[in-house]
Amino acid sequence: MAKKSPDRKAERAQRQAQAAAVLAEQRAAERRRNLALGLVAAVVLGLVVTAALTFFKDNEKTTEVAGASLTEFGVPAAQAQCAPTVTKPAKGNGEHRPDSEELDYGGSVPAFGPHYNTWAPFARKFYTVADRPRLGNLVHNLEHGYTVVWYAEDLPTDQVADLKKLSAKFAGANNANMVIVAPWTAEDGTMEAGKQIALTHWSADPDDPADKATQEGVWQYCGQVSGEAIGKFLKAHPWRESPEPGIQ
Repeated sequence: MAKKSPDRKAERAQRQAQAAAVLAEQRAAERRRNLALGLVAAVVLGLVVTAALTFFKDNEKTTEVAGASLTEFGVPAAQAQCAPTVTKPAKGNGEHRPDSEELDYGGSVPAFGPHYNTWAPFARKFYTVADRPRLGNLVHNLEHGYTVVWYAEDLPTDQVADLKKLSAKFAGANNANMVIVAPWTAEDGTMEAGKQIALTHWSADPDDPADKATQEGVWQYCGQVSGEAIGKFLKAHPWRESPEPGIQ
């Protein structure tokens, strides 16, 4: 058998070297491409996380700024005769009733319960006895994260004026401004003895708002208007802690 010439051996070695070089370059290019894709994915994820955090921080910041500015209204919290907050297990999440149905909240200021299909306008922040929606509409707002500041219908006019000005701090239909000021009338029921203001919120676990076992109604009654006390209540019970948080 004839032996391969040195030239043919050299050519074969050269072809093998070239093939190895091409394969090495392909693998290097693939590594660079994967690295670039990984970097892009990391950047995109970082932007998404940053945007989400900014959204929540901005909303919370808005609430805190508004809450801090409420101190100009009414008396300091220490002078408002506010009782400690009270909580009770909540029920009625998702129980939407026809607007024609009469709903009974037992004569007590509601913080939860069955409610009408429609809610009070999200952008409306202040009501009088003459134009207040029915309780079932306002309870639907509570389900979405609103805090309702109820005032006795015989509250002194200067305190009502303070509440109206306070409500203007929450103008607009956005998540950070989910506050409604509304009257509580003798026809509705009785306010707690010696109190003329009631703050209510329908609370839920923000990590699992649909878990009905964790839902609670929260009440705080005060003897006088106190922007400081209202601000503290809002900070302790933000809109996110509700069965159906946010404007939907």
